[in-house]
Amino acid sequence: MWAQQGSWGGAAWGSKNKGHGKGAAAAGAQKKVVTTPVQKDHTAELKVKIAKLTKEADTAEKMYEGALKTSKALLENEKATAVSLKASVDTMEKQQTKLNEMMKGISNESAEIRRLGVKYNEQAGEVTKLLVRIRGHWQAAAQQVAKLKPRAMKVEAEAANKAKEAKDSAAFKVLIGKVKNEVTQADNAANAVQKKANPLVASPPEDGEEKDKQVAEIEKAAAEAIKKLEACRTTLSDNMKIVNAYAPEAKKSAQGTLVELTKKVNDGMKQLNVFKVFN
Repeated sequence: MWAQQGSWGGAAWGSKNKGHGKGAAAAGAQKKVVTTPVQKDHTAELKVKIAKLTKEADTAEKMYEGALKTSKALLENEKATAVSLKASVDTMEKQQTKLNEMMKGISNESAEIRRLGVKYNEQAGEVTKLLVRIRGHWQAAAQQVAKLKPRAMKVEAEAANKAKEAKDSAAFKVLIGKVKNEVTQADNAANAVQKKANPLVASPPEDGEEKDKQVAEIEKAAAEAIKKLEACRTTLSDNMKIVNAYAPEAKKSAQGTLVELTKKVNDGMKQLNVFKVFN
């Protein structure tokens, strides 16, 4: 009977111990191991990147300062040509564009570094300093362009006006040569009428066929001379319209010459009008 009890007790004990083992295993299975991920250190990588950005900024700064120095010298030079000033404007605008592009790149790099966390605030600060430095150059370049453009436009306009003055003056020399020749011929015709009429005015002949013949000749000559003078006046009026489009100085000079010739023609016509009906 003890044997049976021992057997039962042993079985029960074993069964109990077996159940205890399962519980321990289940508890062990439920326990989780939590590990903290190792964050990558970007210090070395950022050092290389910042060195590269600094080198690029130094190169851009050197090119910008050279262009700025040349530009300032041109502004101070009163004899600077339109070509040289325009070239300087183009150069400074290119520098401005390059600096602007560099600013965008540095700004993006600064934002990327700040996203890495406060650990890299020092590196972000270095990049920000580069950004401030390049922005200062960009602003100075913009200011220089603002000074250069008006000067370049003014010098270009002056050069164009000077060239037009020369061109218009040369054109008027050709034009006035023809006009003067036409006026001279008309003036000679008017003087011939006056010369022919003077004896009759000084010592009028007796009425008769001879007098009528001489008067008819004078009236005919006067009419022909007046036609020539009227043609001259028309030519002078047409040429006045042409010279109105001349450059200022050439225009002033040409108008003065044409006014003098017009006065001469008008005086000649007044002189001849008395001979249109001469008796």
